[in-house]
Amino acid sequence: MEPDQPLIFCLTRLSSLDRYKHVDGLIAAMPELLLSRPALRLLIGGEGDDVLRLRALLRSLNLSDSVQLPGRIAAAELADHYRLASLFALPSEKEGFGIVFLEAAGCGTPVLAGNRDGSVDPLADGAFGCLVDPRLPLAPPIQALLEGYGEPLWHQREALAAAVAERFGFEAFCGRLRTLLADVPALVRET
Repeated sequence: MEPDQPLIFCLTRLSSLDRYKHVDGLIAAMPELLLSRPALRLLIGGEGDDVLRLRALLRSLNLSDSVQLPGRIAAAELADHYRLASLFALPSEKEGFGIVFLEAAGCGTPVLAGNRDGSVDPLADGAFGCLVDPRLPLAPPIQALLEGYGEPLWHQREALAAAVAERFGFEAFCGRLRTLLADVPALVRET
């Protein structure tokens, strides 16, 4: 991997029960993306029973050199992976809150996520990342993000990290918790 080489990073469980995460869609987008960016790489971190099927898919599409499935990525290495990436993508349609989106945006990395699930919450309804219909072709929105299109904040790494920290960081959490706890005595009196 070269320092300026474009990289899409995805981190998720690779389970046959989790195909709603649309990892196949990311892989399917690669041939089109490689036409204009031959050096582009897709790194899909994670483990699960679907890895063998995904590796066979990569071979069938002749993408084994462009898409890597390294397995589990150590927690101590995650921030470096997010920062190295040109884009973090997990176009799921049944995610919960999705901490990976906060981790990626908190590292200043542009994010692509599905618009049909809890992914919209950590991305503040699109303020912190691009929300797409994961059932549609993914190459066009990925290409647009790689070219810098979309909200300016998505591409300003320091500003994106600061905005995410301001909304979801420890201080923001403590402030929300203080507000909630301040209401507890009134709630107790009412019961």
